[in-house]
Formats: sequence, C-alpha cells, structure tokens
Amino acid sequence: MMIGRSFVFDNDLGNPESTVASGNNHRRQYAPRMSGHLKGSEVWVDDQSEASQIHNKGYYGVPQSGGSLKLDLMEAVYLVESERLEIGPTAG
Repeated sequence: MMIGRSFVFDNDLGNPESTVASGNNHRRQYAPRMSGHLKGSEVWVDDQSEASQIHNKGYYGVPQSGGSLKLDLMEAVYLVESERLEIGPTAG
C-alpha cells in the first residue's frame, strides 16, 4: 500500500493544494478559504491580501478603493463551490 503526499499548484488562484493518497483513495485539501460577506447583491472581500490574491490569480471581481474586492454573485458562487471562498454574515 502506497501512502504519499504531494502538492499541486491550483491554477485559478495560486493556492497550494495538498493531495493525500492512500491506495485508490484521493482526497484534496485546499488552502484555507478566504472570507467575504454579502452586501446587497454583491459579495465583498475586505482583506487586502486576500482580495489581491483572488483578483490577481483569477481576475475575479472588481478592485475597490482601500484594497477590498467586489464580486458579483456568479463569481462568488463559483469560488464557494470550488472551496476557495466562504461567505460570512452580512456586514452592517
């Protein structure tokens, strides 16, 4: 039985991805999800480094003054489905 660990570069966002192999069982483990919040009909990522990474590596969203990033709902859904973004409580 072969047990190994390899790191693959995620093409969309440049996140290191760890794949753990045990026999025929492969499991992907992505880097921690970035956090965003719903504001109206858009999702905002306020952390400058996370916003920059999302935009620069995948051209998602529209950069805003102050370093935040505004994503439309379809972009946010894709990033959530691909385990790269989590959407927290609505900001006030």
